[in-house]
Amino acid sequence: MSLTPTLAQWRSLRLKPKHTFVVGVLARPSDNIAEETLRKTNVYKDNWFDKLAINHLSKSVQAATGISNNKNGFDSLVEATTVASQKFNTIQQQEVILDALDRAFPKPILAMDTENTVNIKCLASS
Repeated sequence: MSLTPTLAQWRSLRLKPKHTFVVGVLARPSDNIAEETLRKTNVYKDNWFDKLAINHLSKSVQAATGISNNKNGFDSLVEATTVASQKFNTIQQQEVILDALDRAFPKPILAMDTENTVNIKCLASS
């Protein structure tokens, strides 16, 4: 028996927030937006484990979609998900990503905590 919810079960698991709120901030516009953007850009350097996980997830998405690419790392994952978003409708995209996550993560790990399983899949379908 699979602990991974089916698409129909997945739809019923979606949680809606109890309260909706908006946060606003008044700020003076910058004279040079491009310069401000450059100052705020963060560069993240992947360590070996990050690279391994990104490549593994990318290969899982490629296997689930049946479309492969020759890129590496994050670029490969972005390419695979971009092609999937263009090739499949929204329902098919959810099914493909759920399949990719099933391929990427061993069932015992997903079965450890069903709440985390839902959270991981919720992030993937957003």
